[in-house]
Amino acid sequence: MIARDEYQKFSAKLIDLFDLDWDKYSGRIEAAYDFLKHIPPQAFEPMVKLAVDQWDSWPRNWSKAVKNIYEVWRSDAGRGGGLIQYDKIEDHRYPIELMQKALTIYEEQGNGKFVEFCDSTHMPENDRDRVRFKHEVRVNPVVREQLRLKIQDMRKKMGMKIMPFAKETPRKPKYFEDEVPF
Repeated sequence: MIARDEYQKFSAKLIDLFDLDWDKYSGRIEAAYDFLKHIPPQAFEPMVKLAVDQWDSWPRNWSKAVKNIYEVWRSDAGRGGGLIQYDKIEDHRYPIELMQKALTIYEEQGNGKFVEFCDSTHMPENDRDRVRFKHEVRVNPVVREQLRLKIQDMRKKMGMKIMPFAKETPRKPKYFEDEVPF
């Protein structure tokens, strides 16, 4: 829950960016505080940029517009920002988009920034390992070839298990059961 003074700073910053008069809009903004106080404080800083990017002009419905940019923040950048607590080892809910972003950071900025990003988004350990392995596959031809051979071998083994099952499956007749074939 955000404090009223932090909420006012957020609102004032947006009013300044849109080159508007605080006195004209302060009443409407203050009235909307009760509808927006559930938004976590860490969301407001990035929401300023989102609002500037998304709004062409000042919104007519302030609280609805702020809720909309909050939802955008929550679904994109804010997923790991403390709103969702992921399991530390394995969690299937962790977003693929953040894993892809982590891979880009790992490849372009190195392990230090990668670990910092993972910690800030609460990336589970298994997903960190997946990102590191994906990087190894991309940059190391030996690892890439080993993976290709493993996949090829696995497909052969699975194919052998599937084939007998497929032969045992009864085939459908070419005619309906109540029909007499010619």
